[in-house]
Amino acid sequence: MSQESADFSASRKTGRSRVLAGAARGWRIIRSNHLATAGFLIVLGLVFVAIFAPFLAPYDPSAQDLDSTLAPPSADHPLGTDNTGRDILSRIIFGTRYALAIALVVVTLETLIGVSLGLIAGYYKGRVDETVMRGLDVLVSIPPLLLAMVIVTTFGINIWNAMLAIGIVYIPMMSRTVRSSALSIREETYVQAAEGLGYDSKRVMLKHILPNAVPPIVVLGTTDVAYALIDVATLSFLGLGIQPPKPSWGAMANAAQEYILVTPWPIVFPTIAIAIAVLGFNLLGMGLREVLLYGGDYDEVVE
Repeated sequence: MSQESADFSASRKTGRSRVLAGAARGWRIIRSNHLATAGFLIVLGLVFVAIFAPFLAPYDPSAQDLDSTLAPPSADHPLGTDNTGRDILSRIIFGTRYALAIALVVVTLETLIGVSLGLIAGYYKGRVDETVMRGLDVLVSIPPLLLAMVIVTTFGINIWNAMLAIGIVYIPMMSRTVRSSALSIREETYVQAAEGLGYDSKRVMLKHILPNAVPPIVVLGTTDVAYALIDVATLSFLGLGIQPPKPSWGAMANAAQEYILVTPWPIVFPTIAIAIAVLGFNLLGMGLREVLLYGGDYDEVVE
């Protein structure tokens, strides 16, 4: 075996070991708190449903049966059917895919932009901080849902613009959180030592400040998934999010509202699905907050 092959193999093993060690540490953190454990199990169940939706759903979510419209829950349709005879259970299962995918994309967008702006503002301070924060104040001054609706209606009603709109709404909170952490971490001795050694600002921010700002980022990102799920459902309910025939919990509730007094299950079950998903991520976020921010296991400092 050549030296290059040996080095590559060694680096792969090292990378795999770090991933496994990180996963084990993450599980210890989650397991140390009952709220985090309960939330994690709910989220894990949602992810399982989303991944294996084609195998779990008893019917094609778009298949219509006009002979079985608004049918009550039964052995054939455990959660009943909607006004076009589509199986509600199948649509909820496939709706999990869209809900989680959109929420995770939204939080990823929020994290990438929000963390970057927060680091820059907190590290450079002064005019840079003032400029960034005043720009974010403009976004904060507009009601979040209204801002999302304006963006979607301006750029077009589709799933991508919905994700962009919700992601933009969440950026200010992430930026403020990271900025607050960066301002305090910047005064630590190890950061000043790194600057004294001549490290450039990018290296100081990414190697010394960002790793120590991870706990609040993780907590906020987790709870924001729950809020994103609500906003996605709200936009879909208003006809500005996921468009038919794609299954969406919010759109399902919207289509069923006129039948609520006659057949409540088409609106009740999608609403329960939203509540369970939001509960799972909220519990996970609350548990992680207790562990990571208020005296839990996460007490390491990356110098």
